Amino acid sequence: MSRSPPRVGPNQTVTVGPDQTVIFIALTGWHRDYARTALRDALKLKVLSSRKPRGPTYGSRIMVALVKCWPMTLWLMPNIA
Repeated sequence: MSRSPPRVGPNQTVTVGPDQTVIFIALTGWHRDYARTALRDALKLKVLSSRKPRGPTYGSRIMVALVKCWPMTLWLMPNIA
């Protein structure tokens, strides 16, 4: 019978034992300290905020030229796509 993971509230912490860390290191191939940090940080609640959208990289005149050149590059180098 498998055990379900413990429920964690906002002010509670869950410790990961050495057996789980060793298994995690073997599965991922990560360094021991990095794996411990990743396991510890995975249980923390993170607040995400939306990012401001990026502006266009190229102007409209450049885009016209790129649209004309792009099919030619696919013809010259078919392995790109």
